[in-house]
Amino acid sequence: MKRGRRPVEPAGILDAACRVFSRMGYFQATVDDVMCAAKVGKGTVYRHFSDKEGLLVALLARTAAELNDRVTSGLKSTGNLKESLTGVARATLDFFSARPALLRIFVREGTLTIPMVRRTMGSIIHQNNRRVAQVLGGRAGMRSAAVFNGMIFSLLRQKIGIGDEPIHPDRDAKFLVDIFLHGIRGKKA
Repeated sequence: MKRGRRPVEPAGILDAACRVFSRMGYFQATVDDVMCAAKVGKGTVYRHFSDKEGLLVALLARTAAELNDRVTSGLKSTGNLKESLTGVARATLDFFSARPALLRIFVREGTLTIPMVRRTMGSIIHQNNRRVAQVLGGRAGMRSAAVFNGMIFSLLRQKIGIGDEPIHPDRDAKFLVDIFLHGIRGKKA
C-alpha cells in the first residue's frame, strides 16, 4: 500500500479562504495566508484556483449554490403568498446567520468592486429575483422581487455587516414580509 498525503478537497481550501478573508480582509490577505490556514502547499491551492480572485469567486459560487438549495427548500408550494415569501426570507436569514463571515467579506471589504465578483453576484441576485418573481406571479413581479430581496439583504447588511447584531430568522422574516405586503402604515403593531 502506497503511503502519501491525503487528497485535498477544494472545499477545505474554500473554508480556509472564508476564515482568512473574514479575519484579515480580502485585500490584505494573500494566497500564502489561505495556504497556511488550509495546511496545504501553494501548488495545491493553484491546482484548484487560478488566483486569490478565483478563490473569492469560487467561494461566492459555492455560497450561491448552498443558498439556492436552502431557499428552494424554504419555498412552500401552498400557494399562500405570505407563507412563500416568509419561507424565502427565513431561509436566507437563517443561512447567513449561521455564516456571518461570508456576508462580512462582501459588505465590509468592498469586494463587489472586483468585476468578476460583481458579475457573479449580479447573476446570483438575478436568479433570486426570478425565483421570488415566480412566487409573485411571474415576470411582471421582477421589480417587486428585487425590492423584496433588497429588503432581506439590507437587513443582513445592517445586522451582520455593520452592526454585528444577531439575526432572528423567524421574527425578522415575518417583519420583512409584513412590511413588504402591507407597508409601514399597514404594519401590525
